[in-house]
Amino acid sequence: MNIDIVGGGSLGLLLAGKAACVPGVRVRLIARTRAQAERVARDGVSVLEPDGAERRSRLSCEAFDAAVSESADADWLWFATKQTHWNDALLAYAAGAAKAGARLLLFQNGVGHVERLAAAGAPPERVFVAVTTEGAKKTAADAVAHTGEGTTAIGSAAAAGSEAAAASLMGQALPARDVLRAAGFEADVVPDIERFVRRKLLTNGVINPLTAILRVTNGELAASPHYRSVMRALFDEAYAALTNAAEATDPEAEWRQVLRVCERTAGNHSSMLQDVLGGRETEIDAITGAVLRSAASKGLAAPTHAAMYAMVRGLSSATADADSHSRDS
Repeated sequence: MNIDIVGGGSLGLLLAGKAACVPGVRVRLIARTRAQAERVARDGVSVLEPDGAERRSRLSCEAFDAAVSESADADWLWFATKQTHWNDALLAYAAGAAKAGARLLLFQNGVGHVERLAAAGAPPERVFVAVTTEGAKKTAADAVAHTGEGTTAIGSAAAAGSEAAAASLMGQALPARDVLRAAGFEADVVPDIERFVRRKLLTNGVINPLTAILRVTNGELAASPHYRSVMRALFDEAYAALTNAAEATDPEAEWRQVLRVCERTAGNHSSMLQDVLGGRETEIDAITGAVLRSAASKGLAAPTHAAMYAMVRGLSSATADADSHSRDS
């Protein structure tokens, strides 16, 4: 099986480094910069596991600009890019690959990218969504630390018209699941991926903005009773905004799941914190913004999320202003 993994950030490096060790799988990493592509092509990807074991995998790597200049010949394209990276060029590349017969697996946080891909012309039956709680931290252009073991759910983005169609779509996702399992991840194909998307959005909406503002790890966040009280306020607002009456679950069980994610990824810096520290645009609009839009559609107030949204946007603006002043001085 040929797999192109698009995105050389924390998750992309983790997926590429581990999948490249699976027999019979050819992995190509598509990085955003030429410098990273040259380094990975020369040295491979080093993965530091939670138990301290380190392994370097050899794989091919190209810069995105070079990759999009030729037609994709992969069986699967796994997208480990941020929501903020889904520009017109990436949408056109992904949609073109899907039209040509490749299957897409999307690992993005938040919501909105599936709809944008559909609008760009990607056939829905070739688009699959992955919801993962794996923790990863990029330590160099060619190195990543696996900071927390989680689970990955895979499901189709297409609406199945019958049980047979649903079974067919689930069957098409099995090769991706099998590669993830062979690479050492806990993964499964599920018929109700939207439920997992909402749960991940709920978890991200609680953890990501708060860790970005406080600049703490996931474990430090859950360990403090003071931080946890704010987490609970964020959880209650997001649960009300994202849960439909017909799909309501035990909120206390969902709350415990959020805390378990913090415990399993205790040493992890959330992707939003990494973006703030790196001076990059965050996914605040795709995560907290999505919670706020859902709350507004139900006539609900979400003041704690509104505060998080404003503060993270403020942090991003302050970082951008500081970078600008630094370049001008």
